[in-house]
Amino acid sequence: MKKAVCFLFPLLFTFGSAFSQNYAIDRGALLASGTVEYSSKSGDMYEGRYFHRSTEFALNATFDYFVESRIFAGARTTLTRRVEGEEWKTDGLGGGPEVGFAFGNAKSQAFPYAKIGYQYLALHSEYSETSKSDAVQTDIIYSAGIIVPVKKHFGITCELSYHLQSEKHDHSDESIKGNILRFGVGLTGLFF
Repeated sequence: MKKAVCFLFPLLFTFGSAFSQNYAIDRGALLASGTVEYSSKSGDMYEGRYFHRSTEFALNATFDYFVESRIFAGARTTLTRRVEGEEWKTDGLGGGPEVGFAFGNAKSQAFPYAKIGYQYLALHSEYSETSKSDAVQTDIIYSAGIIVPVKKHFGITCELSYHLQSEKHDHSDESIKGNILRFGVGLTGLFF
């Protein structure tokens, strides 16, 4: 019995090592990121409005799992705040799936990536507490970025994303289209 345990224990350890993740973008690894984004806008959704200045910030949380080495699938959640002028404010909450590809190997100092995703946002707008409206917005999101590890399981993320949007308000049957270019910076946990 003692000989069997001495033989099986190292064998079990070897099998466990064969299926573990060796680096941040290996099969079975997980990335958990939080980013803050600032946006620039164009399209029918934003042109011709009464206010000349429009600013939007977004807080994102993403969770991506590597189904194969360098290939990941995951989900994102988003909280947005759009301010136009001093009195018009729109808040949004939503999320959706994403898939992507990361570049690099176990010796890489950084991990560039590209991904595509879909997002559904529920929006609520208020104008000076006198006028309110609700809307639904859908985005197709194309993103490219880089994760730079600063410690073994912790990194800094920079991302540029392009959103193709469609928004439908509760008081209208028409959808309006637009697009946003966002730059984001955040932190990423690397679980491998």
